[in-house]
Amino acid sequence: MGGSSAQWLLAMYVNLAPRADNNLVNHSPTSSLSLVIYVPIAVNTSISVPMSDEDGDILRCRFAQSSKNMSGIIVNECSGGCSSTALPSSTQLFASDNNCTLIVSL
Repeated sequence: MGGSSAQWLLAMYVNLAPRADNNLVNHSPTSSLSLVIYVPIAVNTSISVPMSDEDGDILRCRFAQSSKNMSGIIVNECSGGCSSTALPSSTQLFASDNNCTLIVSL
């Protein structure tokens, strides 16, 4: 990103209790997004993030929050990744059925 070093973080809350609907442990959502995506400078780039869930759960796409209540536990999803330098301020996130689209311009 123009010579700067942005921090990224992947955090998760894991609940290993059996699901009420099938008495099995929940499967994590997955994505087939490439691990590396090149974004040209000064060009609006659309990045599609396909999502799927083996259990058929409803998936949501959103930016991380610094104080998120997850089943009564307050979690900091950011841990430095939500800073204003992590993504350009013009970055947009759109969600639709099992797909997220990130519009970014560096």
